[in-house]
Amino acid sequence: MKKYMAVSLFYFLFVAITIPGLEAKPREAINADESFMNLPFAFDASSSYNLAWQALHMSAAAACRGSTPTGGSGSHVNLVLARNPHVRTSCAYLCSKSGLPICDAEVSIRGQVGKATQNGQFVGMYYNYGCKNTIAGYGRNEPGAAQDEIMSNKLSGGYSFCCCRKN
Repeated sequence: MKKYMAVSLFYFLFVAITIPGLEAKPREAINADESFMNLPFAFDASSSYNLAWQALHMSAAAACRGSTPTGGSGSHVNLVLARNPHVRTSCAYLCSKSGLPICDAEVSIRGQVGKATQNGQFVGMYYNYGCKNTIAGYGRNEPGAAQDEIMSNKLSGGYSFCCCRKN
C-alpha cells in the first residue's frame, strides 16, 4: 500500500511542477504562425478536388472488385482505367491496349457531394454496361471534365471506368 502511495505522490508532484510551465497558445498566435501558412500543395484548398477524384477512383476500384465473379483474380495487379464513353471505345479495347487484356466489367459510378442527412436518402448511382459496349449511355467523361466538376451534384450519370486484368 505504501508503494502505491509513494508512486501516487511522486506523480502528483511531477504534474504539479510541470503543468505551470506549460502554456496554451492564444488563437491569434496560431493564426499568425507562418509555418502554418506555408503548407505544401497537398494541403492547399484546391486539393479538395484531388481528394474527391481519388475517392471516386477508389470507389471505382471497389466497384470493379465487386463486379467480377472472382473478385479480381490472376497473378498480377488488376487495373481500373478511366473511360471516355463519348468516343465510342469499349472497355474490351482499352483493356487490350493497357497490357491487361481481360476486361471483367465496365462500371459507371457517381456519388452525391455532402453527408446524408436522412435515412433512405439518394447518395449515388451506378451502371454496368459491359465490356463490349461503345455507346455512351449515362457515362460521363472524366478525362474531359473540369477539375471542379467532381463537386457538382448534376444528375447526368456516372463516370465510366474499365476493370482490367492480365490473367
